[in-house]
Amino acid sequence: MISATTGLRESELFALKGEDFDLDSGVVAIQRRLYRGKLGDVKTKKSHRGLPLCPEVVEAVRNLSHEGPFLFLEPDGSGESSLEHRTRDEFTKVAKALGIPYFTWCSFRRSAESAMHSHGVPLKTQQAVLGHSNPNMTLVYAETDEAAKRQAVEELGKLIFPKFSQVATPVAIGAVN
Repeated sequence: MISATTGLRESELFALKGEDFDLDSGVVAIQRRLYRGKLGDVKTKKSHRGLPLCPEVVEAVRNLSHEGPFLFLEPDGSGESSLEHRTRDEFTKVAKALGIPYFTWCSFRRSAESAMHSHGVPLKTQQAVLGHSNPNMTLVYAETDEAAKRQAVEELGKLIFPKFSQVATPVAIGAVN
């Protein structure tokens, strides 16, 4: 839930502690990461950030029971947490069962960015949510769909041919042929 609605990196999610959440304000502070079994600083300076949480996530975190300082971390002494291994294994199993050929934790991140992009969220806001050091990285995650491309081309047509677009419809154009 958290990753789907915030686009958190897997390493950021696994390093979250209960103290990172201000549930009254609905904000989580991203301050560290667990990468390849090692707890350390976040990936970039811009990765240090406070992220607002949707009400559903706030409620889920409020009801989450956990032991120890980390919400999702179970160190097992192997260099990675057992959760890191289990999560990857479970994602692979579920994706295969659903017929999804390739699904990773990054799929949540890409989906979150693509949704922000397609709903007109400003690029700088997308960059801040994802914790990217520059907007070019954010654009790597952006994907568009056929409907968005069609709308863009139609808008350009209206700009270039304003009078024609007022009278032309697909039916009228087809009738001329």
